[in-house]
Amino acid sequence: MIVDSILDWRDGNDLRRPNGAENKYYQSLDPPYACKYADFDTVSELLLVKGVPPDIFYNGLDRITTVLPAAKDKAEKDKTLAGDYNFDQININAATTDMWRRLPGMTPELVKDVKEFRKEKNFRSKSQLIEVLGGEVYGKIAPYINFDSLSYYTISAVGGMEGSGSRQGIEVTMAFDPESDKGYRIISWRDGIPENNAALLAAGRNESEKRSF
Repeated sequence: MIVDSILDWRDGNDLRRPNGAENKYYQSLDPPYACKYADFDTVSELLLVKGVPPDIFYNGLDRITTVLPAAKDKAEKDKTLAGDYNFDQININAATTDMWRRLPGMTPELVKDVKEFRKEKNFRSKSQLIEVLGGEVYGKIAPYINFDSLSYYTISAVGGMEGSGSRQGIEVTMAFDPESDKGYRIISWRDGIPENNAALLAAGRNESEKRSF
């Protein structure tokens, strides 16, 4: 149901999929609102979609999804090792542990092996991934992955004044852009994020963290 509802939220027509929802459903809610018929602008917008309650969203969905697009010129020119570029695929060299766990055939032991490999280097070839996962598991996840290096990074940092128990953080999402004057673009900037914010504590430490999409 969730997949159909998400697709109905994004498409440009009022034709409801079997388990989806269109404008008629959203207008019947209290308070009513309109179906967007366009791509998502923020991940939290998923909470507006039929079938995406807060307990599902905040129980991992918010940490394994992004609305950031792939670089258009790269998507048009490149072929990935898993096939033509697909916007439904994930970049395995930027995927979080939660993302790896949700791929078909992955076990806790294999996820651990992937993390150990990525401590030293990124996956650059199909053969490297098969060496870690085995051919059977690779065959299961191949349709859902790519090896591209995307240009988006989220940088989180938290700190406080000496002698003060209060700590706050910032979270910046940026994109490397050779055509811009500075070589990068700021996509979003959030100030005053509490220390217990999940994004700041994802790595289990209080130092700056880089995470690519």
